[in-house]
Amino acid sequence: MLRTPSSLTRQLVAVLAITLGLTAIAAAQEPADSTNSAARPTTSAERRVRDAVLGRFRVLPVQNGIVLVPLSRIEGVDNVELREGTIAINGHVATGGEVRQRLGRDAEAVLELSYLELADQQRILLPREGGGRQDTPSAASEPVEPPIAPEVPASPVPFEPDRTFRRETDARIRIGGDIVVDEDEQVNSAVVTVGGSITINGRVRDDVVSIGGNVRLGPRADVRGDITVVGGTFVRDPGARVRGKVNEVAFSFPSIRIRPGWDFHALPWFDAGSWRVFRLFGSVLRVALFTLLATLFLLLAPRAVQRVEVAVRTQPWKSALTGLLAQLFFVPLLVLTVVVLAVSIIGIPLLVLVPFGVLAFFVALLLGFTGAACGLARVAQHRFGSSAPSGFALLIVGLVMIWGLTVLGRIVGLGGGPLAVMGTLLVFSGFVVEYAAWTVGLGGALLTSFGRYGALPVTVPPVPPVALEPLGTEVPPVPPDSDFRDL
Repeated sequence: MLRTPSSLTRQLVAVLAITLGLTAIAAAQEPADSTNSAARPTTSAERRVRDAVLGRFRVLPVQNGIVLVPLSRIEGVDNVELREGTIAINGHVATGGEVRQRLGRDAEAVLELSYLELADQQRILLPREGGGRQDTPSAASEPVEPPIAPEVPASPVPFEPDRTFRRETDARIRIGGDIVVDEDEQVNSAVVTVGGSITINGRVRDDVVSIGGNVRLGPRADVRGDITVVGGTFVRDPGARVRGKVNEVAFSFPSIRIRPGWDFHALPWFDAGSWRVFRLFGSVLRVALFTLLATLFLLLAPRAVQRVEVAVRTQPWKSALTGLLAQLFFVPLLVLTVVVLAVSIIGIPLLVLVPFGVLAFFVALLLGFTGAACGLARVAQHRFGSSAPSGFALLIVGLVMIWGLTVLGRIVGLGGGPLAVMGTLLVFSGFVVEYAAWTVGLGGALLTSFGRYGALPVTVPPVPPVALEPLGTEVPPVPPDSDFRDL
């Protein structure tokens, strides 16, 4: 007689049967899933990344990752390893910023590749066994719905395939004008302007520097280097791409807000007479300061001052032309030198020498002005036949001749009315004389290489007076020569 199994036994048998059934179904479906994964079509984004990577790297499989070896030399990069979502350059894990800095234009493709799973990386980059890559399923197979692409973290600068540019240029540098980079233009080096603005709608593969101007990036602008704006504004469209850093150096000046209707002359302490006294005091203070500096130069380098004096007196027009050219080209050359050193890696340490160049220019100005004052006094001495002053007396005479009209004009202007007009004319005349002294003196200092070369003034010792016999004195006769007597 058969026994009916208990309720507990029946439940155990049912659970065991269900478990065996599920195991068999999973085993039957696993090859199909693997086949579907292998035959999954490549999306347009994956093809874009694949083309960018295979065009620049050789792909090698490693355990739990892949290694990218550059096809052409990349400075400081031997290999790039992608393993478990991390990127290592030459065996050292690198951040996104380091990857962009070291890989340059190849960084975005490598970053997007690192966002994919290892199976997807190998599927789109490595050839399959028994044939090449298969981007799409065969026509005979049933259409397979493309899977949902995994979410890719947002990149600060999205990867963009290379655009086609009709025109490519090298570095563009301009002084006193604007620069415009069109949409179909690519600049392979730096874009620099001094005293102008820069508008970019195309691509710049290096730095962008604007001194005294603005920088504007259009919706399709692509700047691969840093952007530096000195004394201007930076305007960027939301669609513009900047791979480097943005440096803005602004100059702000204190503003004085005056209520409409106010007049400085209405203030009790600020009337026309007070303003004239203030200008006189400023002129006297400036004269005293430069007199002290000129005296110091004459005391420390008397021979250098004398050589400049000789150059100013003997070659006045050549000195004037040299000084004028130095004034015209000093600031542009200084700015251009700073820009060139700033955009080049090798020249950055040399920027510390720029202040010494500015200091040398001012030393040449003061040395030349001192020599011009002495030369002017020497010319006046020869003109009027006066006694020959020397040393500090000669310098003081020359400074009085240079600044005399300016100080006299300030004093005459204190009287107001017609005297103020006369004082203005005297001040203007003094300005012309002083500017000529600065210019000619600067040229003389440059012609003598800061007073190191050149002739020194020749001093002729005074001739002692000849003693004359008074009139009426009898001159004793000269005794006859014995030789003549023999004849």
